[in-house]
Amino acid sequence: MVQLSRSRITTNFFMKITNIHFDKYKQFENLRLDFTYPEGHPKAGQPLDKVCFIGQNGTGKTTILDALSDWSKWFLYKKEKEVIRGLNNNRIHFTNENKKWTAEWIETDFIDKNPLLLYLNADILSNILYLTKEKKEKQFVGTAQLDYDIKYAAFEQLEIIEIDNNTAKEQWQRFFAAFENYDTKVLDKTKALLQTATTKNGEKLLQDFIAWKSNEENPRQGLAEQLNVFLHRFGLEMDVDNTDFYIALRTLNKSLELTPNQLSTGIIQIILTSVPIFTLRNNVSTILIDEPERSLYPDTQRDIVNYYTKISRTSQFFFATHSPIIAAAFDPWEIVELYFDENNTVQQHLYYEGERHITNYRIHPKYLRWDSILIRMFGIDKEGNSERDDALVELAKIKERMDILKENNGKGTPEMQAIWQKFSDIAQKLDWRITE
Repeated sequence: MVQLSRSRITTNFFMKITNIHFDKYKQFENLRLDFTYPEGHPKAGQPLDKVCFIGQNGTGKTTILDALSDWSKWFLYKKEKEVIRGLNNNRIHFTNENKKWTAEWIETDFIDKNPLLLYLNADILSNILYLTKEKKEKQFVGTAQLDYDIKYAAFEQLEIIEIDNNTAKEQWQRFFAAFENYDTKVLDKTKALLQTATTKNGEKLLQDFIAWKSNEENPRQGLAEQLNVFLHRFGLEMDVDNTDFYIALRTLNKSLELTPNQLSTGIIQIILTSVPIFTLRNNVSTILIDEPERSLYPDTQRDIVNYYTKISRTSQFFFATHSPIIAAAFDPWEIVELYFDENNTVQQHLYYEGERHITNYRIHPKYLRWDSILIRMFGIDKEGNSERDDALVELAKIKERMDILKENNGKGTPEMQAIWQKFSDIAQKLDWRITE
């Protein structure tokens, strides 16, 4: 059984996870992961603000995200048999500066106020249909078919928010509720003004409408300020005045409007992950994001982690990724690299030697070149593929022949010129910079 009396809760306002211990669960056995800052850090002992799981396929990166979500559901709703899939003998610890909290205390005094956990899984792109009002009206008809015990207790409380096929409709209704209310106000105001319109007062009514709208808070504005950080890179911006869609974009010169179905998967990925984080930014304690790199170009991957964490500065983030570019956004104590040992049991590859102190870490992702990250953290044991190896061997042979010609005064001969041209061609493919 999970020992609730040992559970501790973290930070000033929200629950944050300090460690997880798997006794025996799926591919894990006696595995303990520490999610606190190491000794020597100004925040030593406090929960990490962000964590990144990396490792070979099958080592359980997504399994850990699932476990964090599942255990939190049990902790909140005490529905162990329905919710936990083999987590009975495993423990997740929470902390708080001032007090230990039991499950009962949380249920009565904490959860009614704030959401606890948001899980954005790798299937988030399938939710594109919820960005359009036309789709929304077809999809949101009728009562939601929810698995009440497993997913969350009540939608209005939003304790555990996991966007999947069973709950997506209601989740996105909640995320866009402020947009819907604003759009309704705009429509009602427009209708009211049209009812008083005459051939003589049209200009005055227009000015009245503009004045009214300028004093009415537009909820899209705040989201646009976040999204435009990336959208401007693509020559786009969010159109905060377009109420035909929940999210509409346009070119920066305002010459072209783009509907959600016209956007690339990378831009859709950013929108679909940004909206829930932005909507819950002041209320969600833990955010789980699986494969944040999906459909994103490398230069966007480079900045996406900082982008998310700035939207919700008080949340604790857990990422699972296969991208070395994503991993480069983390300090070494924020990385959990998983690997299979000789018994095919998953273990953590520790980046420090001796005491867990900031001075004892030997790998620092933020300082490494991309190729160094691939070699030292992602198990790539060669600089390139077999074609590169063959080219290097050939260059070595050419270099040997060139040295022989130089020794025999053959530097300016036709043979030397031909060999040098061949050398230069191969070197260019290898991205070498050479001089004669």
